[in-house]
Amino acid sequence: HHWGVPRSSDDAVKIRAEATKLAIFVVFGVAMAVVLYLTLAQSTVGPSNSYSAIMTNVSGLKSGDVVKIAGVRVGQVDGLDVLKGNQIRVRFHVGKGQHLSDQTHVTVRYLNLLGDRYLELSQPPDVGTPLKAGATIPASRTTPALDLDVLLNGFRPLFQGLEPQQIN
Repeated sequence: HHWGVPRSSDDAVKIRAEATKLAIFVVFGVAMAVVLYLTLAQSTVGPSNSYSAIMTNVSGLKSGDVVKIAGVRVGQVDGLDVLKGNQIRVRFHVGKGQHLSDQTHVTVRYLNLLGDRYLELSQPPDVGTPLKAGATIPASRTTPALDLDVLLNGFRPLFQGLEPQQIN
């Protein structure tokens, strides 16, 4: 007996067919793993333009967070740099198909109840001069995230003035 050596041409065809099926399965599996990784890592693929925005408070925004326009994911935050005067430069990129203008407004928003954030870009349609790649959006056209701690602490005097018997 010669193990592993085909005895006839029919056996060779069967082995080739099985090898082809295995190769297709492996290629498909690797492709699905790449798509899954890109989805979970929230990575963007394709040509993009980089921009910066000067903000006074990023309240939990971090590198790798999503950039959205009208609720649609268009890019990603690349990094945060602390500047003089308690300002933060937020570096981000968006796909080349997205055109920002000198009317673009940048806002940090809550993504979910866990406190994750994203960067929202908004601008009136067909208004303003297009920004060149690498441009910086000034702090005057940015809005920090709503700080829930400040909001809830604003209710403290109301809560302190209430007596449990009154609420019942």
